Amino acid sequence: AECGAECVRSVRFSSKSGGYASPVDPAVLGDFYRAKRLFSKLVHDAEQHVYAQLAPGDMVIFDNERILHARSSIAESDGDRFLQGCYLNRDGVKLAHERLRRRVRAGAGAGVNANKTNPRPNDPPSHTSSTSPTMVEVDPGASS
Repeated sequence: AECGAECVRSVRFSSKSGGYASPVDPAVLGDFYRAKRLFSKLVHDAEQHVYAQLAPGDMVIFDNERILHARSSIAESDGDRFLQGCYLNRDGVKLAHERLRRRVRAGAGAGVNANKTNPRPNDPPSHTSSTSPTMVEVDPGASS
């Protein structure tokens, strides 16, 4: 089935590794690279950029798979820079939410502590995906 923009779950892009191609049919490889060059042109268009000067104590929160982002270079006059990243595993958050939802539904009015979402020790680890230079993750279940 054909799949359009509504099937795209995430995009990962790095212009530093331009030779990477997703596993695609060689017949469409030229189309892939033309689309990748166009996407790169759009990403690097200054009119598409938003800049923010952070001060000590500022925090920025965003979905790493929904926002393309970068940091600027550090000029000598900028002084020291300290950035702390924190990443949440999307599957882990969804699993904790579902467990909490089921616990609350099953124990509504029975004194269930809705704040306790400790994973059970025998649960398998949730799946994490590696970052690729350019990757588009498609939901095969969503078709147009």
